[in-house]
Amino acid sequence: MQRYQTQKNPDFSERMFVYNHSLAHPKRELYDMSETINALVEEFQYLPLDDQEYAADLLLKQLIESRREHLAARVIEARSNYHAGRIMSGTFDKLMEDLEND
Repeated sequence: MQRYQTQKNPDFSERMFVYNHSLAHPKRELYDMSETINALVEEFQYLPLDDQEYAADLLLKQLIESRREHLAARVIEARSNYHAGRIMSGTFDKLMEDLEND
């Protein structure tokens, strides 16, 4: 069952990369994700250069946004830990001493 299909674009000579939404599943196995990424990378080379640059720019912006969201979640978690008293401060030697005493 392929989630992605390549087709000839009827208006152009380039190949199209079509996602089949009816086959999408929210809990794909790891090998399915690997196959999807491999297919994406393979088909990427058939895009015109301008489209490759646009797609790369779009992916980079999405990655930056994902990192920003992840960092914001970590900040919230760190603040929560701080306010709950689960944060310790001190020197490296003090940390090692506390670890050895546990």
